[in-house]
Amino acid sequence: MSEIELGPDQYRVEEEMSRPEAQRGPATCLLERVDMVLAFMIGFGVLFVIELLLGGAEKPGVLIALGGNYAPFVERGEVWRLVTANFLHGNMMHIIVNGYSFWILGRFVERVYGRSRLTLVFVLTAILSALASWLANASLSVGASGGITGFLGLLAAFTLHYRDRLDPRFRRSFLSNLALIIGINIVIGVSYSGIDHWAHLAGFVAGFALGYCVRPVILFGGGTTPGRIRLIVRLTGFVLVAAFVAQLYAFIFSVVIPEKGPARILSDAGGRFTLAYPAFFSVEQGQDEESGFIRIGNNLNRTIALQVTEREYALRVIEGFRASGIEADEGLVNGYRVIRVRGPVTVQGRRVLLRMALIESPASATPGAGEWVILKSIGRSQSADEAGGRLLEATLRSLVFSGGGVI
Repeated sequence: MSEIELGPDQYRVEEEMSRPEAQRGPATCLLERVDMVLAFMIGFGVLFVIELLLGGAEKPGVLIALGGNYAPFVERGEVWRLVTANFLHGNMMHIIVNGYSFWILGRFVERVYGRSRLTLVFVLTAILSALASWLANASLSVGASGGITGFLGLLAAFTLHYRDRLDPRFRRSFLSNLALIIGINIVIGVSYSGIDHWAHLAGFVAGFALGYCVRPVILFGGGTTPGRIRLIVRLTGFVLVAAFVAQLYAFIFSVVIPEKGPARILSDAGGRFTLAYPAFFSVEQGQDEESGFIRIGNNLNRTIALQVTEREYALRVIEGFRASGIEADEGLVNGYRVIRVRGPVTVQGRRVLLRMALIESPASATPGAGEWVILKSIGRSQSADEAGGRLLEATLRSLVFSGGGVI
């Protein structure tokens, strides 16, 4: 996105820009006293640093854990992701382009509409663009570009709606630059994959509509803010705060201490057991030729894989671990035979730590079959393994067999 050329001062606006700043009156809205462009930029940067610390912005699991617009999670009720996803970015180039675009367009919107209206327009268009992306795609989406194209739509509407009050030379210069920016974005969108066109289109349309609803302070003065604008801005601020509080809550109980957070209940297709798992984890469930499996995880560094299998297969697994010298201990938990193993194994050429528990299903639950449930947790570091071990123990305690026993 290229920079907007404003031209000489006399090309800006004929009427209100000539008034001294002191004659416009004091700002009546708190957000008018805060540099919101800088505040949003700091927010983008802080979250990007957190992405890097968690393993890199290119990893989908990092973006999902931090509040990316991931359709399966939005559909299960995590609607706050429609807000938080706009503050995340997928790589260094993504945040550089969006950051530069936001800074250039945001500063101009700030001068034309004021800081409170800038906040209102960005948040509303960003949410609507994320909503469009969710409705149109089942994939992961992040980035501030929906709100940025909202700025483009807002400024386009401003130039057209108030064309009689603008200097003709400014209007022509501004519209030509705006058309160039939009054209560049269209070329980029066609040339590169992974561009969320629905989010861009929704953001631009929403911004254009707001351009006919929100009055620019550059023409009507900024000394007073109408009560309805103050109310909407306060609601916007509340939505922002609430979304990030929800994001922090979900992050704590999906990454930091998932074993202590809220839980969801899952039953296997055969009706042999139910399982309580961390509420903010994803679930993958399937069936192969020999047995069913369930994999639950936070898409980052904690995963529990659960499999119901035949007794003979489970015994071969146990003997294989013992033959490899991996530590194993056996005991009874609530009357059920449980074997726990722990040690380093090779996964895709890398040595990782493994925790596993094999639980014998009671004969009263599955007569004759003697099926076992295998749970395992794999961590790529000592800390991840210990965290996985705690999660595994919590999962063991939550496993309820159809025979009525509880582990």
